[in-house]
Amino acid sequence: MDTFRLPRAEIEAKILLVDGDEITGRVFIPQFGPSGAPGRLVDRLNDEQEPFVPVSTANGPMLVNTERILTVRVQEDQDPEDKNAMEVIAVHFRMAGGATVAGRVGYSMPAERSRLLDYLNAGPCFLKIEQDHGVVLVQRRFISSVRLSG
Repeated sequence: MDTFRLPRAEIEAKILLVDGDEITGRVFIPQFGPSGAPGRLVDRLNDEQEPFVPVSTANGPMLVNTERILTVRVQEDQDPEDKNAMEVIAVHFRMAGGATVAGRVGYSMPAERSRLLDYLNAGPCFLKIEQDHGVVLVQRRFISSVRLSG
């Protein structure tokens, strides 16, 4: 039966759920994305067709509902984008339940809709926040407020 399994990659992550529970483990993502490029965790989390993501933990495998994920922390950026083509802004998010996330958000939008406000209103479900020691993916609908950082 292994012949029919899709190849998967694993990403070490720390997941914070909206109820405050933390899950540390390896998240399984497709080895390749729709374009043929390597699969990315942010794409997997933003895939509305598959609301559960498999995670391997020290206590065994589990399925996590992506709609209940507040943040996902990973150590390295899987998707180093071309920063020259982006607006990069330092931000401080206050999340539901009081969690905070600070870092840099990069985005590319049409000139007539290039404000951070436009990106937050039209962006994907999970947004990538770069920090000095990794990346945090935050679920947009659980962002309570945003401040620009110095």
